[in-house]
Amino acid sequence: MSCLYRRPFSWYACVEFLFLVKHIVLLSAGFTAHHLRCHTYYTKGIAPRGTTRGGVASQGSGLTTHLKGCDTCESGCEKCENEKDTPVLFLHGVGIGLLPYIPFVMKLVATGRPVIALECAHLGMRLRLK
Repeated sequence: MSCLYRRPFSWYACVEFLFLVKHIVLLSAGFTAHHLRCHTYYTKGIAPRGTTRGGVASQGSGLTTHLKGCDTCESGCEKCENEKDTPVLFLHGVGIGLLPYIPFVMKLVATGRPVIALECAHLGMRLRLK
């Protein structure tokens, strides 16, 4: 007797279709998809390493954010500039990945801060053969 519960193939086909829909929705909203091992993450408002930021080449972690004006105060203080420049990292819960959270992720984007949305396949009810 096996302790492993197996779902029918049609279940996994539907889940993969939903992941495709999510992928298309996020790309059409301006996100960029990145893959790292079994994880996929989507970024918006973050420039890849090597691009320039204010005329200065980026260095460091590999990701830099686009500078935006300070909306909080009129003087453009450094604290507000740094807060606007700090990305928001979103991690989904157990279920079907980022799909049910897309409206919330779009609200995060509306704040004007860069967004990184990480998707873990092993938490997303997907068929993993490895």
